[in-house]
Amino acid sequence: DTVKLKKISAEEDDYILPIMQDVNDIFLLTFLFYEKISAKFMIHMVLEDIYPSRLRELFKAKEKAEDHEYLKEEYLKKVISSKKSMKNVEFYFGTLREFTKKEFSKSKAPDQYLSLTEKIFKNISIDKGLIMNLLIEKIRESFRGEGYYNLIVLKAQVILNFLLALELIKNTMEVNDLSEISIKNNLSEKIEKFFKENDGTFYNAQAKSSFLLGVLTKNLLNIQYNERGSNPFIKRLKNLTMNERDIKSLYPQIINKLEEYDSNYYQQLEEIISAYLTLSGTNWKISVDEINYYFVLGLTLYKLDIFKLQKEEK
Repeated sequence: DTVKLKKISAEEDDYILPIMQDVNDIFLLTFLFYEKISAKFMIHMVLEDIYPSRLRELFKAKEKAEDHEYLKEEYLKKVISSKKSMKNVEFYFGTLREFTKKEFSKSKAPDQYLSLTEKIFKNISIDKGLIMNLLIEKIRESFRGEGYYNLIVLKAQVILNFLLALELIKNTMEVNDLSEISIKNNLSEKIEKFFKENDGTFYNAQAKSSFLLGVLTKNLLNIQYNERGSNPFIKRLKNLTMNERDIKSLYPQIINKLEEYDSNYYQQLEEIISAYLTLSGTNWKISVDEINYYFVLGLTLYKLDIFKLQKEEK
């Protein structure tokens, strides 16, 4: 496509659009999306009447989306081995393309990528359910395949951050205002601070419970691998298709396994999870896609500094 936004499309040969964002709305921009097939050009979409001020909003949203500890080089070094891959954990429209179906030239149906891109440029609301499904399906593909999912999870999160920053997706279900737990210690304060800084993602106790269970699960998987050289417990994650009942049943199973290995260093975290599970109630309103997305995000962000305390004390 021809949307070559420097630092948004990762193209280095086009520098005009970053300049355009600083221009007043005295003219309009037109974007042409095309596919080159042999010597022919097939036009797929034309975006007209885009103001420079909209570009300014996109660049600001990108900056906000990437301004998180878990997207900084220091953290990426802990969970991604390739330096080349680390550079890709930013918001580009090409990143969004990775999570959508790519066969637009073979179908009459509107291409997901082009449809989403149009909505982003024109400030049109996007269905959150669709986005969560696109993100988790790509993650499931990696999880089932080579088992290496950290990079794709972080790419998914920067997309989510970007859309939340633009307020194009919203949490349609009621936010649980009582999602702060009564347990107060050094760990809970750090965790609640993290949740507040990322309140668009972790907007209720159900999302928080799923995420923290992911963190605890990853610690168990690491311990199990060190003990046995394998991760049989990973089969209980059902390839990231767990429902409310499944995710809640993990909690006692994880604790039992940690006790078996005489490696239960995480009592404070377990107390916090228990408190959030209590707050989350029954008949969860968040979808299976969301449950598993927050869970695998916990599997990926388990090395954040906020989770270091207990193991170091042990």
